[in-house]
Amino acid sequence: MQRIPPNPRNADHVTTIEPDDVEETDIGAITLLVFDNPDSRVVVDAGSDTWEFVVNDEIAYSRWEIGRLPEWIEPVLSRIEIRAVRGGSEEV
Repeated sequence: MQRIPPNPRNADHVTTIEPDDVEETDIGAITLLVFDNPDSRVVVDAGSDTWEFVVNDEIAYSRWEIGRLPEWIEPVLSRIEIRAVRGGSEEV
């Protein structure tokens, strides 16, 4: 999904995952941006692709309708205590 990532300086927490730590070989470094206010959301920035999720009870819901998420998304998000990922958006 092509989106412009939000400014990392506005994030409450930023985590960078190096390419060696991701099983998919054609992915570069991945940055996770966590925004707690005014809502709980996580932005996954994988260089050329960006995904945004709203978080509710440790479940990440995509903010946009997405056909299929990459297989590496859920393991990457589990590193910041997300226990499940849903492709459809949730009413917030």
